[in-house]
Amino acid sequence: MAPCCWKFSAIFLLACCFGIPLLAEVIPLTSSQQTSVSGGALACDPLCQQFNYPGETDPGAYFSSSTSGSATDSFHYRWATSSAWAGGTGATISDHQIILDLGGGSSFSGNWSLQGADANVSDQYSLAFDLTSSSLVHVTGGFVASTSGGGPGAVFGSLDGEIDLAGPGFHFDQVAPPMGQGFGLDQPFEASFTLPPGVYTLNGTAVASADQVYALNATSNIDVSLEADFTDIPEPGWISWLAGLFIASAIGLARSRGK
Repeated sequence: MAPCCWKFSAIFLLACCFGIPLLAEVIPLTSSQQTSVSGGALACDPLCQQFNYPGETDPGAYFSSSTSGSATDSFHYRWATSSAWAGGTGATISDHQIILDLGGGSSFSGNWSLQGADANVSDQYSLAFDLTSSSLVHVTGGFVASTSGGGPGAVFGSLDGEIDLAGPGFHFDQVAPPMGQGFGLDQPFEASFTLPPGVYTLNGTAVASADQVYALNATSNIDVSLEADFTDIPEPGWISWLAGLFIASAIGLARSRGK
């Protein structure tokens, strides 16, 4: 048995020279996702009513829902529709990775000019998780807002997008920049950092509003995303070497006493 013990000790010491990896894991604790949409359409806007139908009022049509909704307004021979939806895939969590995807969109359509429509979309996610040991974390993601169609009635709006990660002595925050005129944005981000073990919170926000006037024929989409990859940080080699040396010495002492 003694030769086998010494062989084991030699192999263990060799492995210790390169460090013993810590099996860090991402353990979800609590999570929640909240979505909502609202909006409305006007088949005959105030100018239309003033010049074409004086004395008449188009009250419009409106909607509000948790995930998706639509409203169609009819006024004489005119019609206008506003639709919206919210809810990305949320979070996909494994031992060493978190993928977060939030988003939604809106669609406007009509059959004439001097019309109007708007939509509001909200998709928010919150996660608390336990990181069991120190990890090197690489994150990528971005904020995207896009529109198809739109002419001759331009689409305007805003995107309130944010990714926030916080924990023991750490805070990482990314915010979507202003879109300016129009409804378009493509802003990626990337970062790397080391996290100690502990409990962390990850919050994601994708809140947008869009509106179109004159002619309605546009579809808009938003997306807020994050991919976080966690890599185990091994113990320093010298610590593992001392541990291995101690074990080898103990085996040697037990062997000598057994003679």
